Amino acid sequence: MQHEWYYHCHKPRTAADLFNVENQPVIPPKVVDSLTISLSLTVNGSTVNIPGGNIKSVDVALNRAGFRGYIAFWIGTERKADDVLPLVNNDALMQLRLTIEPAIDRNKRIEPLTLQGIVTEKMLEEQHYHDIRNQPVLSRYYQLWFSDAASALWHQHFPCELWVNATMQQLIDKQLNPVIKVNYTHQALSVKQPMIALGLAKTDGYRLIQSGPQNNASFYDFLLQYLDSVAGHWVYDYQQQQYRILEKLPEPASAEGFLGHELQQVKVHWPSQTRYQIRLRNGIAEGASTDHLTQAQAYKGLYQDILYRQPIPSALKGIKSYYNKQLTTQGEELHIACCEWPLQTYYPGCVFQIAKTGWEQQSVFAQHKYRSYQLRIIAEAVDNDQASDLDNDATQYVLNYQIKAERLQNCRQRFPEYRPVNYPMYVEGIILSEVGDKKEKTYQLHKNQQTSQYEYQVHIPLWDKKIKVLFEPENLTPHFFFPLYKDTQVLLAIDLYQATIVKVLNWGAGVKLPLDPQGNHIVFGKKKDDQAALKYDYQQDKPVLSIKRQKAKDTELIQLEEGLLILQTAEE
Repeated sequence: MQHEWYYHCHKPRTAADLFNVENQPVIPPKVVDSLTISLSLTVNGSTVNIPGGNIKSVDVALNRAGFRGYIAFWIGTERKADDVLPLVNNDALMQLRLTIEPAIDRNKRIEPLTLQGIVTEKMLEEQHYHDIRNQPVLSRYYQLWFSDAASALWHQHFPCELWVNATMQQLIDKQLNPVIKVNYTHQALSVKQPMIALGLAKTDGYRLIQSGPQNNASFYDFLLQYLDSVAGHWVYDYQQQQYRILEKLPEPASAEGFLGHELQQVKVHWPSQTRYQIRLRNGIAEGASTDHLTQAQAYKGLYQDILYRQPIPSALKGIKSYYNKQLTTQGEELHIACCEWPLQTYYPGCVFQIAKTGWEQQSVFAQHKYRSYQLRIIAEAVDNDQASDLDNDATQYVLNYQIKAERLQNCRQRFPEYRPVNYPMYVEGIILSEVGDKKEKTYQLHKNQQTSQYEYQVHIPLWDKKIKVLFEPENLTPHFFFPLYKDTQVLLAIDLYQATIVKVLNWGAGVKLPLDPQGNHIVFGKKKDDQAALKYDYQQDKPVLSIKRQKAKDTELIQLEEGLLILQTAEE
């Protein structure tokens, strides 16, 4: 779901507001720790570094998909110029680099927690001094909201593209930019698809029939929804500052361990357990089926039915595999609060074990390994005064450091909330045929070697691409066989991997009758001088039925009208 980006000038938004983090109460008592926080801002190649002592508030929420956060700092202008102002008072893209580490030497080199992202919003408050001549501005209080690059940029990306004989990896690669790098290991992304339609265009909500349902999903929403559908993982690598698309989370080489004095509180949380079974219902006319997928914790009589129409047996394996993964058992989680900055630098995805740390070894969590999936850090300066520790490297903060983790063998998909994409989108196409000469109204069907189904070839002028569309019966009774011939303009409903013809948009040459006399007309055949026509119209308000066959100049006519039956063969 899309988050509301609002704020109140006296109540800055927290990372929880931005990242949909579960609101847990701050665990008393307050923890005070000395931290060195480094912040650098870059706009158009110009970089400014802000001393750590100037930074008065930091609130960041990290999860596997990325991070969002808030930071506030003072800049004094009494002794030197404010180098930050030209960067903030600018509409150009601002990049941010933030590092946090303990300021006190703990006899071990601790790698700083490092975030590199995009500033999404800015605010500043100027301190005016009315009792000083010219009322100068002697300090400015800056507030910045930021997130990882993909979340910041792809939430504003709404492409409408059509790809033919391409893979999802190629589609994603096309959306990359210098600040978004992606590494792929999921096999589904390398499968070549006959067609991939990225239907994320903003459509007019009052004219759904013209272009399809209104869409508010961005490319970021699309990507999360797609990976959710193929049981993939969208993971941000905090050390390499890049994203990874994984089929499964990697096995850890080792598990870190907390020291006993670092832990303030550990809560064990058992999330709501899935109690239903899944029934996959294939609602096709020939070969309709229901497959039961069950799990150990299912309660008798509870079902989640999944309805689909899939006549291709090979495609059913992927559907079953996906839904089987949704029934994995969910184990306990740990909610940890630290009483100081830990000696080990943790990121979402890190694996650890709480053992031999002074905690009771009989605890339910003592001997198990856990993988962190969320990290929340809030640091508020003990002294928020603008002159306190100004331009120093470090200062003291009230620290709230919390980690959420899940049992290593029960890790599941975790995505930020996303808006679902509203397919289908509607565009127009033109039926193609290579049978006969250019002027002939011929149709051509192509047999799909994988599915044994027949398909039209349709040209989409918007993207100048040719796609295959399933040859299906029309919305009439089964008595009629009227394949769509060359140059017929059609309306297509397109979803991610396929298109279907929902409407014919033009009459064939010579088919449409004038308004007066009114009537009905069916034309058979390839072209104007090689066809047969069945017409029922009114002449002088009297009905006339005629069947006319024509081959070049040779014509045959059967016509019935009031008091007259005409049988005629002639050359015209």
